[in-house]
Amino acid sequence: MQAHGVPYSKSAASQAKFQPVRRLDGIVVEEGQATLVSTPDLPPPWRSAVLTRIQGRVLGYWNVCRHIPIPLDGGLGALEGAKEWVCSTHGARFRARDGMCVEGPCEGLSLHRIAVEERDGEVWAHLEPPADQG
Repeated sequence: MQAHGVPYSKSAASQAKFQPVRRLDGIVVEEGQATLVSTPDLPPPWRSAVLTRIQGRVLGYWNVCRHIPIPLDGGLGALEGAKEWVCSTHGARFRARDGMCVEGPCEGLSLHRIAVEERDGEVWAHLEPPADQG
């Protein structure tokens, strides 16, 4: 698991306004590992995202439990697990491959997805809080 602080690039012209599509500088997403990315310029609870690579494809989710909108990692900066992640507060279990809660108080709900892609070896993400925040 890797945690990163200010992980995105902003040009001088874009610093004055929010830019949802960002290049995540220095981010390495390993197969089957959780990588937390800090988004300190966003309002709570959207202050971090979790990225993973499954079968070569990078996937991204907001690090926000669907039971209560708090970080899955409890703010500790670490989220373990290759196939499932467990919310540190109430034990909800989420599948990494699709974000679905398979056990716990929010069973049947999915983590909010983040559009992620790789371009020339760099990870880009659309880091805008979801319209449906429930």
